[in-house]
Amino acid sequence: MVLTIHTILKHPNPVLDAFLSCADRLAVRPFVVARASAILCPDQNVVTYMADTYKRPDEPIVPYGVEAMGPASPALVSYYREKHRLEGRRVILSLGHVHEMRNRGDLVEAMPFVLERLPNAVLLVVGEVTTKTTGLLARKLGVENAVVLAGPVPHEHVSALLELADMEAHWLDQEMPEKTSLGIASLEAMAAGKTILAAANPNTYGEGLLRNGGNLVMVEPGKPRELANTIVQLLEDPIRRQTIGENARRTIRESFSWDAVCSRTVDVYRQAIRGSK
Repeated sequence: MVLTIHTILKHPNPVLDAFLSCADRLAVRPFVVARASAILCPDQNVVTYMADTYKRPDEPIVPYGVEAMGPASPALVSYYREKHRLEGRRVILSLGHVHEMRNRGDLVEAMPFVLERLPNAVLLVVGEVTTKTTGLLARKLGVENAVVLAGPVPHEHVSALLELADMEAHWLDQEMPEKTSLGIASLEAMAAGKTILAAANPNTYGEGLLRNGGNLVMVEPGKPRELANTIVQLLEDPIRRQTIGENARRTIRESFSWDAVCSRTVDVYRQAIRGSK
């Protein structure tokens, strides 16, 4: 048996988190994980989780496959440009649902400093909103007109939003970067040739694959003024953004294509079969 562990069992609600933790130790570990010949981990964070929670160190990393999206529909590009009043604005796109663990706090707190230098900047957050924290923080800081909570959109519309974006910013959820991965949305943005910002583990998919300033830009959580400086520098340097974006596109094609992911998956199954024999 080969398992894929897709995510770490955590919940922002302390009661539910405690329940999940008990279920993890008392049920999942002895009756499922312990019986597996191999476990596929999508990133280093799950590898660490396997070692700490299930006492299964050194399980292989096989990342999620990312399929490059087709060209954006001009009609959809125009629709979202008009709907969110993006004409002539510098768009910082942030893809993914909005809840307490992904509330975009750092990005919102950076916006006053960004607007001081680039008054036409806008943070466009796309995803279902299940917390009031983000909107309340934007109003408190006086940047509600520059923080757009767009809500969820169909996946096939994401290419249009990426077309409108100058960059994409990971959710920056104030967790320790070494415990944070990128997520599919940011990988898709890389596949589209966009520069992404992330407060994440640079070795999350294997050492040397993610390169700060090479195929993405790493930032530190909890430092909104530094984050703002990074955003402004990128927005003012289109050549640098284009170079990083092209490197990002190449990285996705070489290491996250379905051909590459399937090949690595088959290798793990072959090793498991040899081990069982």
